[in-house]
Amino acid sequence: MTGPTALKRTLLGLGTLLVLALVVAGCGGSSDSGGTKIALLLPENETPRYETNDRPDFEDAIAELCDDCDVIYSNAGGDAQKQQSQAEAALTQGAEVLVVDPMDSKSAAAIAEKAQAQNVPVLSYILLGGKCRACKRHISARYPAIELVTGLAFAFVPVMGLATGDAEERDGGLASGLMTSAQQIGGAIGIAVMITIATSATTDAAASGTPQAAALVEGFQAAFRVEAAVMLAAALLAVATLRRRG
Repeated sequence: MTGPTALKRTLLGLGTLLVLALVVAGCGGSSDSGGTKIALLLPENETPRYETNDRPDFEDAIAELCDDCDVIYSNAGGDAQKQQSQAEAALTQGAEVLVVDPMDSKSAAAIAEKAQAQNVPVLSYILLGGKCRACKRHISARYPAIELVTGLAFAFVPVMGLATGDAEERDGGLASGLMTSAQQIGGAIGIAVMITIATSATTDAAASGTPQAAALVEGFQAAFRVEAAVMLAAALLAVATLRRRG
């Protein structure tokens, strides 16, 4: 078994134990017929792994740890409204726990609200060890944001110092005003450029068949990378041109 596969199965196993712990603790309603019912709600079937890997892995993990548990499986097929209906159907069938990989945040909130009204816990499939390409890309998109923050720290203060430090006292207000104007104009142009980059990357990803959520993340990631590179260059320029004052 490969390292990533072993890690996934370990996480999924631990997550399954959490699901069963919630059932045993009586967090949800009890089923009148059959075994304990656990609902698994997955978002779409365009990505083959949901049907070929995720569903059987989850069902196998449940079966291994709980002989009396039944999995109510549903796939939304990319339809958020359908996923909400499937969650309602699972609750009607007596599901004691909902494990959800939601289509979007709105769908997740609606499902959680309906489940909460029936005292049924809702768990994130992703946090139980499920794989989500869009979520992984979302996490990876944060790294350029970290670079951006670092660039701001090294660039903003030196640039302000260079812009206003040598101005005469009587010209301090003028220098500060010019700097503020440059910031506002530069910010407006920068946002326009970043939006253009993000939109272009998102469109290209969607055209290649990438799901909408993952395509959006790819667009944001591309924009963050460019912005981080610009800020890093600005920081290096500020350090290179900063003069020592006696």
